[in-house]
Amino acid sequence: MKPTVSFLCAGAILVALACGLPVRAKEDAQGSKHAVLDWNADYWHYLLSLRSPEYASVWKDRKGREVRYLNYQRGWHIGYSRSRISLGEIPEVWTQPGFDDSGWVVKKGGPEAGAGWYDQIVRVACVRGRFEVPDPGKVTGLILEARYIGGLAVFLNGKEVARKHLPEGPLNGDTMADGYPDEAYAWGIPLNKHNYPQSVSEWKAPDEKSERVRTFQIAIDPKLLAKGTNVLSLSFHRAGYGPPAGQWSYEAMNGYKNTPWPHFTMLDCTLSAEPVGSARALAPATGSALWSADIHRRLVNRDTGARLPAVIRMVGARNGVYSGQAVLETGEDRNALQAHVSDLVLAGGGGRIPATAVSVRYGVGTPLDSMRVAPWDRHGSYYSPDATRLLESYAFGTGNRFQNQDERVNPSKEVQEEAKKIELFDALSDTPPARLAAGSCQPIWISVRIPKDATPGLYTGTMTVNTDKPLTGEIRLQVADWSLPDAKDLASFVGLQQSLEPLAAHYKCAHWSDEHWALLERSTALLSEIGNDLAVLPLICGGEADNVESLVTWNKQGDGYTYDWKNFDRYLALIEKYWGRNTAIVGEICWVPYTSKGWVVVQPGVSVETDGKTQKTELPAPGSEEWKKVFVPFARAVHERLKSKGFERFYWGWFYDNAEPLLPMAKAMAEALTSVGWARASHNGFGNKPLVPGAEVANLDMHIRGFSEPFTKEHEPISHRGWKNAGNLLFPRVASQIQSINPVEAPMALRWLPENCLVNGAAGFGRMGADYFPPFRFGNWYHPFVNYLLAPGPKGALGTVRFEALREGLQEAEVRIALERADNDATEPAKSVLAARIHAIGALPTGASSAMSEYYGGWQERSWDLYSAVAAAFGGKALSEKEKQAFFAAPGR
Repeated sequence: MKPTVSFLCAGAILVALACGLPVRAKEDAQGSKHAVLDWNADYWHYLLSLRSPEYASVWKDRKGREVRYLNYQRGWHIGYSRSRISLGEIPEVWTQPGFDDSGWVVKKGGPEAGAGWYDQIVRVACVRGRFEVPDPGKVTGLILEARYIGGLAVFLNGKEVARKHLPEGPLNGDTMADGYPDEAYAWGIPLNKHNYPQSVSEWKAPDEKSERVRTFQIAIDPKLLAKGTNVLSLSFHRAGYGPPAGQWSYEAMNGYKNTPWPHFTMLDCTLSAEPVGSARALAPATGSALWSADIHRRLVNRDTGARLPAVIRMVGARNGVYSGQAVLETGEDRNALQAHVSDLVLAGGGGRIPATAVSVRYGVGTPLDSMRVAPWDRHGSYYSPDATRLLESYAFGTGNRFQNQDERVNPSKEVQEEAKKIELFDALSDTPPARLAAGSCQPIWISVRIPKDATPGLYTGTMTVNTDKPLTGEIRLQVADWSLPDAKDLASFVGLQQSLEPLAAHYKCAHWSDEHWALLERSTALLSEIGNDLAVLPLICGGEADNVESLVTWNKQGDGYTYDWKNFDRYLALIEKYWGRNTAIVGEICWVPYTSKGWVVVQPGVSVETDGKTQKTELPAPGSEEWKKVFVPFARAVHERLKSKGFERFYWGWFYDNAEPLLPMAKAMAEALTSVGWARASHNGFGNKPLVPGAEVANLDMHIRGFSEPFTKEHEPISHRGWKNAGNLLFPRVASQIQSINPVEAPMALRWLPENCLVNGAAGFGRMGADYFPPFRFGNWYHPFVNYLLAPGPKGALGTVRFEALREGLQEAEVRIALERADNDATEPAKSVLAARIHAIGALPTGASSAMSEYYGGWQERSWDLYSAVAAAFGGKALSEKEKQAFFAAPGR
């Protein structure tokens, strides 16, 4: 298929490109263009259509079979996907200036979602950017330039002005851009001078026929401009794949000819106006402005609004907790800030949720410079992909700032200084900030705890923010006719790992002091809000967290030992109070890391008090006869003490991929304690086999691979009902088959995690750090990849945006569990609603640091449908389409 170029407009448009003449924006004396909108530096609203990756045309393989879809992988070390995703459509009139895009994703710098190796599921991105024109009559020239892979259509204020590398006719969510010739596949992805794969911006095609990067240059008629706000819309489409893509190897090292390369990438796109100043990007607020933002949007202190009214929307069930977010933007210094909410009143009367059930919290900024990671002690300290993307957008205005890994590991002084100034809002505090600097913003969160007896319906209220003049925002809360269980009774397994000694180290207090116990209680109470199910007892010194002391101190008594249980008992009391006796307890008595000597059992010792002096005492070789005499009595005592306190779910831990070095120790423990299994975090897990031959005990199996994809061989969505598989858990480390969770992950990824586990056959997830705050570092390869989901506050742990996203995800997973347990998932509307959610989940990459994990477009509409379906399934009042339209309507409509 030949590239198609068409230019459509009712008026006369300058079409220099059609005449073969290059069109360039005029430059000033310094050579810079007068960009009104810049893909890499300005704000864009976008919505995606998701489809399975498809070839540009059907072709036949060597066996004569017709091939339409690309075999693709969703992550590193992950098998080919059977999914046939079809989710999302291009809305009608989306290019019109008055179209309501407040529910779309907002990003500074154009969307990267869909551009990675492992997120080939994105077919179309509908993208909208705004700019201002004080006087259209003064604009003499308007020029658009773009470099991209794929196909592009351009609209100004609802009028299509050009398209290139796209077919003629209407564009929809299925439309693919023109494919590439075989020559474009032949040269793979080359390496750069740092021995890393070249970024797309560095690619140089061997010849013109092999070129992948396409260009778009056009002069647009200024008569299409309107006074005030104007909207540039881009319909950006993935190119169809050529037959050579069928030979791709996703496991190949970079530089090989059969390595995948993206078919959907925007390198840069600028809209420039002449003369200078005749059109401009939206200006930040000069005074104060209040606007709403999606709770999954990553905000930094340099963010500005889109001049949309503040409407905070929440939808959920009785007994649940749901949040919304507004943002105060200020153009001048402010010394105080206070936000208040009114009672929420049921439409038509007859119900009220008091303001006391609504908490108000304020975002706390964390400098990007603190978002450095050093996994596995391999690469030193470098900026995480999350921090890198934010730095590129907010500091340098380019998506190509970091060309290689070396620049992340050894950032320049310029990069470090910017990273110290830009703060990501993740932590949430009850205390408002003492001061707001001019040119900054402040997120304000409200969280509603819906009463168990709340009457279903639409509740409305007002948020008021006191500045130089009161600013108000509208609150809409839709309560569905169904009730969630209490947090501790949520069915998904939540394995957030709480720190003991590291928490004391962060706050520089003595181990087991009153201050330390107060910090522990605060974290434990916060984790109870999502029904945490995992507690790790460091019964040895060292361990993964490098504990100075063991939780239980041994007392030397003649030839044997007695045990000091005071810290053990006090911690169990906290667990019982906040999490309940059904908590899974892991007694850490060793770990089996991979070292220069291979897989080895490490059990450094325990705290022993002798003659009033406590010190670490090494233990005999694990599994030896001497070890059995010393350690097995302690193991029995631990088990008996737990049983006496009502804790039945107990496991020894930890070990990882290779169990062979552990077997002598495990056999001895199995003989002495036949009912205690093991906790494991590994690639492939137990595979339903006992650790010790002949043993019949339950294990806690956290693994990366070995789950069932939620699609049948016929490509139909199917849930594998993970809630049936107790102990079978996802370890969401890098390259996890279901989903990987990065150290500072996008909130939307946390929201999807619980349900994603369930439909893939996992009962939940484990081994994510809750509060291992800096300066702590896990050195072990199998450490929880997330060190802390909570955040360090001045007096203990704080909730975070990520934590709230996980909470709401767990509540929605509970809806799926309720429908599946009652077999209501096979009837409408639940059947279609749950299938659509699998289609959305199936689009997530599972083992790559992809911007696709940040995509949240359409989530609240899906949540509305989910809560409506569960209400109808259990005899409640389903939500009507009319109510849905009213809930999502823009203000004043």
